[in-house]
Amino acid sequence: MNGLNWAIVAEIEVGEAYRPLYQLQVILLVAAALFLLGTAFLAAVAAKIFTSPLRRLTDSARKLVAGELDTEDEVKSLDEFGELATEFKEVTNKLRQTKEELETKKQENDVLMQNILPRAIAERRKQGELSIADNFKQVTILNAHVAGISELNKRLSPQEMTELLTELFDEFDDFAERYGLERHNSLSTSYMAVCGLSEARFDHSQRTVDFALAMLEIIQRLNINYNSALALRISIHVGSVTAGVVGTQKFGYSIWGETAYIASSLQSQAHLNYILLTGSVYQRIADSYTFIQNPVVEIQGLGEVETWTLITTRKLVLTQVELVQSSFEKVKPIADQAAELFYQRLFELSSSLRSLFKGDMKQQERKLMDTLALAVEGLRQPEQIIPTVQDLGRRHAGYGVKDEYYDIVGEALLWTLAQGLGVEFTTPVRKAWEEAYIFLSEIMKEAAAKLELEKISV
Repeated sequence: MNGLNWAIVAEIEVGEAYRPLYQLQVILLVAAALFLLGTAFLAAVAAKIFTSPLRRLTDSARKLVAGELDTEDEVKSLDEFGELATEFKEVTNKLRQTKEELETKKQENDVLMQNILPRAIAERRKQGELSIADNFKQVTILNAHVAGISELNKRLSPQEMTELLTELFDEFDDFAERYGLERHNSLSTSYMAVCGLSEARFDHSQRTVDFALAMLEIIQRLNINYNSALALRISIHVGSVTAGVVGTQKFGYSIWGETAYIASSLQSQAHLNYILLTGSVYQRIADSYTFIQNPVVEIQGLGEVETWTLITTRKLVLTQVELVQSSFEKVKPIADQAAELFYQRLFELSSSLRSLFKGDMKQQERKLMDTLALAVEGLRQPEQIIPTVQDLGRRHAGYGVKDEYYDIVGEALLWTLAQGLGVEFTTPVRKAWEEAYIFLSEIMKEAAAKLELEKISV
């Protein structure tokens, strides 16, 4: 074995030799890729977390620009973003407060505008129409003057006087709106309203007269509350007018034309707490109320104008007038007995009324039947007897007759007629006499109530 050399030869392929190295390389590459991906993900998450407040602030800013002032963004960090969010919130609150103030001012301006202008005209003005003027073919104008202010002003303080006038005119405004009228600028003791101006109404004259009647009720109620003696002079006219917004800095909605001039001129001709209207208004509503015609009124520059005064809201039906007159014809033959029965029944109902009759009762009975005959005869054309009936009411007030006495007299009259007519005093006949008596007695009571008002100095 000496001289023999041994050797061991080991062979391996290159790929097999380098396989661990290749595996390590792949592992390192995968690890590097995963590291890079993880780093990128963490960086994205960190960036999102870092920029989230900024994105919210940006979104809030866009909403703010779009007008959404109720946007709220809570950033509670204590860094620069938190400070920026706080400043942004303050800006938003100030803008919201400014918007609320502007809305309040806008509402106040709208109310002020509608106090100066009719609602429809105010809307046209808001839409940018600065020059507004229109012609109206048919409107009804009411002019009312409050009498008795100077006397009341002597015993009321300025504050109390202001409260009274405010209450009075507020009620006028409420009822004007209810009846479809629009109030226009007037003096503190006057009230002017128009129907059919901004909104066309076929019954504008009827509405205006109904509103005037409501005004009389309002002032009577206020007189009771304040122990005052205020009264109204009311005139109404219908016709064409021109109306428009006059002025730029201090503007108002004005009405002018012959119709407005006549309505204003006639107001001083009206009696206290009566409604004076022209012939054109009378023709429109003659079938609804009872009127008397006045002497013509001379209007400067226009000539004579026919006028009528509304006496009562009642209007007798012709068939009822005929029943009253035909039944009274049957009472005439027994006039003396009827008069005696009437007073007997009257004193039975109220013995205190006997003291009002101090003269010869037989003479008083004849006067009663003569007056009743005159009234019954005049029911067919009441405007001819109304002045006499009014004078009768004023004279009875001087005798001490009170409103409540009229109900007793009416009851005694109906009882007397029932005794005299017997079975012919049917229900329709009784109803006709009731309506006729109420019609005449209301005229008498109204005349008596307004007797003291005539003494008011305007």
